[in-house]
Amino acid sequence: MRTARRRFRTIDFGDNVDMGEVEVTAHPAGHIPGATMFEVNGAETSLFTGDLHTLTTDLVWGAKPVPCDNLFIESTYAGRQHPERLKSEHAFLRKIEQVVNRGGLALVPSFAVGRTQDVILTLAKARHEVWLDGMGKKVNTIYVENPEYIRSVKALRKAMHRVSVVRGPRDSEQAVAGEVIVTTSGMLDGGPVLRYLEKIREDPRSAILLTGYQVEGTNGRRLVDEGVIDLYGVTVDIKCEWQKFDFSAHAGHDDLVRFIEACDPQRVILMHGENRQILADALEGRDVLLPKEGEWHTL
Repeated sequence: MRTARRRFRTIDFGDNVDMGEVEVTAHPAGHIPGATMFEVNGAETSLFTGDLHTLTTDLVWGAKPVPCDNLFIESTYAGRQHPERLKSEHAFLRKIEQVVNRGGLALVPSFAVGRTQDVILTLAKARHEVWLDGMGKKVNTIYVENPEYIRSVKALRKAMHRVSVVRGPRDSEQAVAGEVIVTTSGMLDGGPVLRYLEKIREDPRSAILLTGYQVEGTNGRRLVDEGVIDLYGVTVDIKCEWQKFDFSAHAGHDDLVRFIEACDPQRVILMHGENRQILADALEGRDVLLPKEGEWHTL
């Protein structure tokens, strides 16, 4: 591992790196802090977006188009739109208000990287007692130490100061008696969230507020599809309320189309999506490739 790390070279957004016959430039992808698009300039210009979000949020600035000949772009939400972000935030805060007013606990499972910070920035707009547990605590520290990747490190620090951090069993007990807990894991498959789920799963006043995509086979997906989860090897019913909110960090269908048109590529290579053909059909007049595993394409 030490040998591998010695061979790494760190770069920042806007840096140009010579690699033989091509030059590589890094651009922010807007997905989470540090997410990067790579512009590769040689005989032609190719842009590799990776996970992409064009919407500016409280946490990060949205990705900006880069003119290119070949655009390799994700298509996770091809054919699907996201609700307006402010509407999602308002609905999320209204639900928490309802839960708190009826004497319940709002449990917010969140991905440690990006989503936890996004959620606590949203919660900072209200006046609830919020506790933070899980890996997101460490990620917060890393982000504050690297402010160039954050839209406003001042706003993140302010939000963090309004959150109580769980540092041991006594804090965990206090958190359960509080109003809101933000914790990993975002798909309910492990981490502190299971301990809190065990406490509230039969309390109709409390609620589980999902903030991220729930992959098939995860506890989160079982909750959505069946109303049950696997709790330490035992399938249990969830009798408290649950609801899902769209805090997605991926561009929706129309955002993808607008980004592609603004980049104005000759060729578009659609990656990472189950409905790529729907997006391809929306890109009239462009050469669109839908590569499959094992296929070779010459650009």
